[in-house]
Amino acid sequence: MGASDRFFLATILGGRLHPDDVPDWGPWESSRLHCWTEDHLDLILGTTRERRLRTKEEVSAEVREPKGVAPTRNVWIHESLEDEARRLWEMCKTSGETS
Repeated sequence: MGASDRFFLATILGGRLHPDDVPDWGPWESSRLHCWTEDHLDLILGTTRERRLRTKEEVSAEVREPKGVAPTRNVWIHESLEDEARRLWEMCKTSGETS
């Protein structure tokens, strides 16, 4: 993966994935996702702890893993993982509606 790779921002809050450009209640629309190039992220992120996720396994592990007292963190998801992010978002949305 190189400089032309693109990532979209999501927040993980309490084990739920919330892509920043998609309302929690939906609908998921790919055109809403604002993707940033890796070069741009290098400039704006600097030494922050935000992670770039490049595989399905990384996305799933990050959603499952609690971090600290208030398990909220931002992650940048590679655009090729949009389907996986949507699947996790839909699972969270469904579980939130039934609880």
